Amino acid sequence: MQAAKFYAAHMEHIFTVDNLEYLSRGGRVSRIQAFVGEILNIKPILHVEEGRLIPLEKIRGRKKALRRMVEILNETLRS
Repeated sequence: MQAAKFYAAHMEHIFTVDNLEYLSRGGRVSRIQAFVGEILNIKPILHVEEGRLIPLEKIRGRKKALRRMVEILNETLRS
């Protein structure tokens, strides 16, 4: 039980989405932002903190977003 509490307190959730459709449907971004984001191939990097979805960065392109996520995780592990 103590291990579960420890891991829950020290867990990081960083992710990106393929398209902005569901963020638009959920009210996280406007339809116009989702439309422009799709045209420009914007991939937001998102973080979950205390049950809330927090945008960290906006990156153009999936490969760049995935690389940046690895960099963020490395920075987090070093600190």
